[in-house]
Amino acid sequence: MKAKMTERTNDDLKKTIAALLVEAGWFVYLVRSATALNPGKKQYHAKKRDIFGSDIIAMKPSRVICFIQIKSGPAIGQKIKKFQRYPFPWEFCRILIFHAKKVSGRWKFRVGRADAEGLEWDTQFFLEDILGDVFWKRKNFFLT
Repeated sequence: MKAKMTERTNDDLKKTIAALLVEAGWFVYLVRSATALNPGKKQYHAKKRDIFGSDIIAMKPSRVICFIQIKSGPAIGQKIKKFQRYPFPWEFCRILIFHAKKVSGRWKFRVGRADAEGLEWDTQFFLEDILGDVFWKRKNFFLT
């Protein structure tokens, strides 16, 4: 039996973003979904295992720690509310939402910063700050 296609797709998207961050010099912890059998329906399903609402935790010397959520569906507001439940020290960490959207058959990402106030979608300058030269090598991955 197979897990839902959307769960596999989300795992692939998480791995893609994690690889970009590693290439940019970040240390990355990728939270992985566990697969469990639902005996009543005889199907496998993914069990979410987010850490403080994030799929990826990334850190780099002399930078703030990033808690990152990868999202391909429309429920971004729910994810922001989930982050807002935790008492993040906003001066020491950054909450990022990578929203994946299929454009011409390829996944592209829009990136936003969340905080206690809500979400602000970012520009290429912000992405260049996080990813450095990797942003320019992989610019076709992003909607800016």
